[in-house]
Amino acid sequence: MGLSFQFNKQDLKNNELISRVGISFISTDKACANIEDKNFDFDSMVQQNQQQWKNEVFQKFEIQHDNQTVVDQFYTNLYGIHLLPSNRTGENPNWDNQDNIVYYDDFFTIWDTFRTLNPLINIINPTRGAEIVQSLANTYKNDGYAPDARSANQNGRVQGGTNSDIVIADAYVKNVANNVDWKLAYASMVKNAEVAPPYWYDSYSPTDSSKQGRGALPDWLKYGYITRNYTRSVSRTVEYAYDDYAVSVLAKDFGSSDDHDKYLKRSANWQNIWNFDASTNHYHYTGFLQPKNADGSFNYTSYDPLNCYGCYWGNDEYEAKPIEYGWSMLYDMETLIEFINHNNNDKDNDASLVIQRLDDMYLLHGHEKIVDVGNEPSFATPYLYNFINQQYRSVELVRYIMNTYFKTGESGLPGNSDAGSMQSWVIFAMMGIYPIPATTTYLITSPFVSSLTINLENGAQFKVKANNLSEKNIYVQSLKINGKKWNKNWVDHNTLFGKNGGAIEFELGENPVVWETGERPPSPGHYKL
Repeated sequence: MGLSFQFNKQDLKNNELISRVGISFISTDKACANIEDKNFDFDSMVQQNQQQWKNEVFQKFEIQHDNQTVVDQFYTNLYGIHLLPSNRTGENPNWDNQDNIVYYDDFFTIWDTFRTLNPLINIINPTRGAEIVQSLANTYKNDGYAPDARSANQNGRVQGGTNSDIVIADAYVKNVANNVDWKLAYASMVKNAEVAPPYWYDSYSPTDSSKQGRGALPDWLKYGYITRNYTRSVSRTVEYAYDDYAVSVLAKDFGSSDDHDKYLKRSANWQNIWNFDASTNHYHYTGFLQPKNADGSFNYTSYDPLNCYGCYWGNDEYEAKPIEYGWSMLYDMETLIEFINHNNNDKDNDASLVIQRLDDMYLLHGHEKIVDVGNEPSFATPYLYNFINQQYRSVELVRYIMNTYFKTGESGLPGNSDAGSMQSWVIFAMMGIYPIPATTTYLITSPFVSSLTINLENGAQFKVKANNLSEKNIYVQSLKINGKKWNKNWVDHNTLFGKNGGAIEFELGENPVVWETGERPPSPGHYKL
């Protein structure tokens, strides 16, 4: 379809040609009505748009730092996290009586955004966070399933699990409750967890439906893991487990105690594919995730914990290696640390082997690059030293990753933005905290800016102050939260972002010191099979 316009130059005002286009997914009549707005003024529309960006994004942040490049990097990434999804309320041609039904489209990668983007939105714009959750619930109600990806008013592929479950649970535990029908949202989670979707052929993954829902659910319910009868067996086992943890969170209030216990137990199913004897020629330690057959035996065909052999739709793991996915159970790090130390003869020291394994993941300490920082499965990995009270190592590694792979300019990201996932990882890194999705826990590192204030939607403020920050002074010497001395390397959401807001004050220095004498970060989904 094309159009040709003719006009006389003498008819132009100030040599300007203004063209107006009306768009509607509903009808041509509505598109025409959008053109015929008699109050339309281009300059006013530009000003309104700019003001909305200021109100909802830029004016919420106040930053002080003496390095303008760092400030530019912060605001560039802040812009990048607000481009998707698209609010298309009232513009879905497939839904009836939709004028007042919240609807968002262009969820390109919920499989990535659940890690950092959605938790960040729940901090800086909880109204939008609530709308996103309600849109997921409305999509379930009208289309049958909440999406893992969606565009053009249609649910798209499911890369791993049904990670809308985690988006919903994250908003719920953080009291993002503005006009959300939580019962409907919980129903969408139960549908994901219990009902396999109709088959939808995908040439990349012909074993099952990859359009919506959990295509490998029959294995999950029968065996407690995904067998190699399905593609992406390892990555889907890990993600289904995290999804079921998310379901258990809402089951406390909207299901029964039996429902909660069932889903919590299922969240431990990753343990069914942990092989304590799995090994690699590169390292002396053993114990890794490994593909498993339907008869319960581990598969050794084309298996190496350090290789995913294509890392694509038809492989056992998507986008990351087994050793990378082995750090994914953030809701139960207690069990993971125990598993890592299963063959450790030094039972009184559970930290050393965890340190060695984490060190081996990155070139900063390891002899090779294992983690692909351009993809999201390992987003949380550099922060996991906190779970053994070695926070300074997390500080070092996050700094190394930021300084090595993230810049300003066109090549400022090491991989695809993935709908703002990469940029939101940067924002959390620069703030000095990192979210554990579907929990209220933030891991603490150290900030990249001297002073940061977020004007929260409820009228309160969240403040970060970094005393003595410099290129060398990155290590926490002492910490105060809300004016009181703090000895833990983690903090709860309501402590920082509740009705009264919150503040973190860092005293930074050139060398690590022992300051984190409090208990380790929690494992709210702890369950050992």
